[in-house]
Amino acid sequence: MDGEESGEEVEDIHIKQADLIHNSEYHSRKWLIKTGKEKYIDFGDAQLKELRACFNELDDDGSGAIGVDELEDPLIALGLCEDRDQVQKLVDLVDDDGSS
Repeated sequence: MDGEESGEEVEDIHIKQADLIHNSEYHSRKWLIKTGKEKYIDFGDAQLKELRACFNELDDDGSGAIGVDELEDPLIALGLCEDRDQVQKLVDLVDDDGSS
């Protein structure tokens, strides 16, 4: 039973095969904006730029990841953690793949 038969309104969406292939975050955002679906974007471009700048400031070794060594000083200085063990526990809470 399609949406018309059930009385539901069905949005006419045309999906190209290229849209089904995993695209980078940039391309996904661009597609959402182009198709008028900005409401599905968590952060605006300016916010993402600011977050990226903050991330890069913390990523001392340029690895593309922020580890305990890079978080320890800022988190303790801000009073968010008392010591390295607390920083490690915080990282462990969000470290889904065990890479620290």
